[in-house]
Amino acid sequence: MQSFRAPTRSALRSFWLVLSATVALIGAAALGWSLGLPAVVWDLALFGLLAVVGWRTPGLATRPYRAWERLVRKARRATRLWLTGVVFLIVTIVGRLGGRLSLAGPTPPASAWVPKKRLPDRSYGADSDVVQASGPEIGWARRLATWSWRSGNVWVWSLIPLLALLKRVEGESRGSLGGNVYTLY
Repeated sequence: MQSFRAPTRSALRSFWLVLSATVALIGAAALGWSLGLPAVVWDLALFGLLAVVGWRTPGLATRPYRAWERLVRKARRATRLWLTGVVFLIVTIVGRLGGRLSLAGPTPPASAWVPKKRLPDRSYGADSDVVQASGPEIGWARRLATWSWRSGNVWVWSLIPLLALLKRVEGESRGSLGGNVYTLY
């Protein structure tokens, strides 16, 4: 999702026209339902007047544009938190119902370390012991379908739409973490 930039004259005009049209449609629906057709005509005339005023002086739209920017930022943050919570809820439910994901930690003297088994020759495209086809003609969806079906993790497909939505509301990267980040290689 794009973050807002300093608004240009054309962006302010466009925002004002969309804002005026939205207010006019909501007003026409409310007035048409309660007062009838003559009120809708007055509402549309008011939209025309507002649209012309906003077109000639787009600076009027600066404050509503900034308010909309703040509202969108808060809505994006709330959506991101909600979607992340739903993804973790699905993973937790699958883990509790007996999926291959272990949610219980080891007893204190033991370790959760599990040595990696030798994988079949055709499975080195991934870390799974499920044999999968590889190559440029095999897309990620086909590989995921093969892996999820053969490993018994078909529930993974429920995460795809949520992760796609999460990607859309993620926002822009905040940049580098700086020079004091150490790697573990």
